[in-house]
Amino acid sequence: MRRRTLNIIVPAIIVTLTLSLTVVVPAIGNQNPVVSKLERLHDMIAHEHPSLGNKVNAVIHQVEAGAINGAINKLENDLIKSIEAWVDDPEEALALVIDILDDLRGIRRPDFEIDADPEELEIEHGSFDTSTITITSKNNFTREVILTNATSASGVKLSLDPDRVTPPANGSVTSTLRVEVSPEVEPDDYDITVTGTSGSIQHTVDISLTVSAIQPPPVHDIAVTEVTAEPLEVQVDQSVFIDVEVENQGTFTETFDITVYFGLKIIKTKTDVSLDEKEKIILAFEWVTKEAHIGEAFINATASTVPGETDTSDNTLKDGEVTVKAKPTVEIDVTFETARINSPAPGSYLKGVVEVSIFTQDEHFKQANLTINDKLKISWNSPGQHTYAWTTTTDPDGAYNIKLKAVDTFNNIGERTVGVTVDNTLPTATIGEPAEGSFLRLSVLIRVSGSDTNLDRMEVLIDGRSVKNWTTGGSEVSEWNTRNYDDGAHSITLKVYDKAGNIKQALVDVTADNTAPLIETPSWSPEEPEANVDVQINVTVTEPTYGSGVKNVTLGFKNKTMEDWQFVPMELKGGNWTITLSNQSDTKVKFFIEAFDRAGNMAQKEQLEFTVAAPAGFPLAWILAAIAAIGAGSGGGAYYVRRRRRKGGGSSSVPTAFSQPAPPPEPVSLPLKKSPKRRSQQEFQQFLDTLLLNNKNAPRVDYSNTSTHN
Repeated sequence: MRRRTLNIIVPAIIVTLTLSLTVVVPAIGNQNPVVSKLERLHDMIAHEHPSLGNKVNAVIHQVEAGAINGAINKLENDLIKSIEAWVDDPEEALALVIDILDDLRGIRRPDFEIDADPEELEIEHGSFDTSTITITSKNNFTREVILTNATSASGVKLSLDPDRVTPPANGSVTSTLRVEVSPEVEPDDYDITVTGTSGSIQHTVDISLTVSAIQPPPVHDIAVTEVTAEPLEVQVDQSVFIDVEVENQGTFTETFDITVYFGLKIIKTKTDVSLDEKEKIILAFEWVTKEAHIGEAFINATASTVPGETDTSDNTLKDGEVTVKAKPTVEIDVTFETARINSPAPGSYLKGVVEVSIFTQDEHFKQANLTINDKLKISWNSPGQHTYAWTTTTDPDGAYNIKLKAVDTFNNIGERTVGVTVDNTLPTATIGEPAEGSFLRLSVLIRVSGSDTNLDRMEVLIDGRSVKNWTTGGSEVSEWNTRNYDDGAHSITLKVYDKAGNIKQALVDVTADNTAPLIETPSWSPEEPEANVDVQINVTVTEPTYGSGVKNVTLGFKNKTMEDWQFVPMELKGGNWTITLSNQSDTKVKFFIEAFDRAGNMAQKEQLEFTVAAPAGFPLAWILAAIAAIGAGSGGGAYYVRRRRRKGGGSSSVPTAFSQPAPPPEPVSLPLKKSPKRRSQQEFQQFLDTLLLNNKNAPRVDYSNTSTHN
């Protein structure tokens, strides 16, 4: 009877377990969006490799047939690897695969949308306008979004207020984009892009910008904009060179005269000067001084008023006070007037191509030489402003002296020297910890090192934002509390700057994870196990999509024969963590589950228990009564009872323990297994008669009216 019962129960248990692992999926029609996305994936990658199109078609057939688990397995374990191996630029295709997997699993990741209102702006020169940028939360997205902007127009100023927003779950938040157009921007159509970034999520919105010119009213206006004279001190019969800059600021072509004065004395006039609208010209005058000009006065230039001109305040400009002296009886020159190095400044740190700018001035100028560390680089035979392009990369790093030496016809010398340092060597930058791809939690130490002969500073940035600076090189440590950041991907950057402007940077990408795994309610089978029957315990443990992933899951258990908790690792099978307990009999088994992710976060499930039945057989009271009856003839009954009390009960077989942390709280009560089937009085009488046949001295006992006991 017992064997027939087991033959019925075991298949029933197997069928129950099989049904519990079956995924029930609704029928998927031809218009299913997942199939549409798979067809789009097919069009995207089929031309990259002959096998890719076939693999996508196979997934489509699985989805249409309702084999969702098979489709997920095919995508995860075959198609993703094939795309990475055969597609040149796989990012877009991989993103679409992840989206399809999310649809198949019913997952909707938190995300956001970005919009602009209006999406088209038309702004005149010197004006501004605004557009409202709206960030909308999707699927309970509540993380901070960093807003940045860019435009194809030079001279257009963009600003966002605020530039960081956090939308409420499934709600919206706005920022104002201000667009200012300067008068220098060419009238044309331009693009503006606003980008929202939150961790690895990034979306953009484009705004069309049309710049139009302000049409000024017609006007007649001539202006003298600059007057220069050189030299400012001369003797009679020497020349003064005068430059006059004139601009037609009106909207008509004009013809006019320009007259140059020394004080109130006319020097020279140029007639019939013609300029188109907005045209500018420099007129050169040479003035040879005479005895009548001895003295001091300003040089000024006047443009004649053109017909219709109303603003004449800028028709005259004076600048450059000139002193005219009489000729000395004996000419004496004992100094060089001016020799200077305008740039670079003393003590500068230089790299690449550097412009060396000098200026010389002397009435009797002869020559000027520029040397660098006593090597002649260039010579000039005229005074004034000159430049030399020094390519420092052809010289070794180190200290240099830039020297200007000028001489006049009287052999008077003017000298200037500037000391600089050349540095074309990049600093060193190393991030020692954390390592690339690390999973981090709580507070971690960022260990960096950097060096340079002319080091300026070192800077640590997290996700592009500066968090720590040092003004000395070497090894440094900065503490990063990852709990102040969203879980997910982050970048750590070390930038090392030197005084010449060289920059070296090191970058590592890490994942912050301060969220413990989620342990769902475990199940075990059979729920009411017989003695010495294997009990399989299953549990689902999950991590957020941005988490570090489940590392291991451990089962702690204890039965009434154990003083200490035993700990065994669970095994991942088919998406569930599982363990089998063997050799449990006539006991209550308490257990709990704890899980760790790759970042070290730990979760623990509350304590549960189940009851294992005792082995089936004759009740202990019957057996003791039978032994007592036999012992009446042999004197052995008292000895058995005594031995039984001394030895106590046996222990059940259990797996070896791993570790022994503190157990969880007392177990949750569960239904208990019914008592095993009891033997009838007739069966017990037959058993007793058999024992008596083996002991002829024992008296015959009839237990037909005796009650049975456990």
